[in-house]
Amino acid sequence: MLLAQSSDPAWLVARSGHDGFLGQAREGFRGDAPRCVVEAKDAMLDYVAWLEKLPGKPVFVGYPASYDFMFVYWYLIRFAGKSPFSFSALDIKSYAMAILGTTYKDASKRKMPKDWFVSLPKHRHVALDDAIEQGKLFLNIMAHGRLQRAVSL
Repeated sequence: MLLAQSSDPAWLVARSGHDGFLGQAREGFRGDAPRCVVEAKDAMLDYVAWLEKLPGKPVFVGYPASYDFMFVYWYLIRFAGKSPFSFSALDIKSYAMAILGTTYKDASKRKMPKDWFVSLPKHRHVALDDAIEQGKLFLNIMAHGRLQRAVSL
C-alpha cells in the first residue's frame, strides 16, 4: 500500500477507485480469475509513473510493512530500476503501538479500537483491496492520534 502526503480519506478513496494505475489494476481481475495479464516490467514502470505523478513524496505503508515492502521493492528495483519510496516503509502495527502506548504484541488488530475498523472493507486477500483496507486503517489510526493530541492540549 502506499500513501502520498495526504491525510484526507476522500483522497485515498478517490485514488483507489477506478481511475489511474489502481483502477487499471482492479479492472484487470474479476474474482480470482485474471482477465488480462501485464508483464511485470510494464506493471512496475506504470506503477512508478503513477507514483511520480502524485503530489508530495510517496510513503510506503503496510501491515506488515516488512513483508509487503520487500516484495514491492524487489519488483521496483528489478523491473523499473528505482524505488520512489527510497529504502523505507512505515509499519501500521508499529504506528498503532506508538499511538496506543502499548507493546508490539498488544498492538494486534484484535486489540486495536473497534472504531478503527468501522469503515473498512472485508479482508479478502485480494492485493488491491487489502491495500485499500490498510490505507483506510492507517488513516483511521492517524485521525485517532490527532484527536488524542488535540484533547491533551
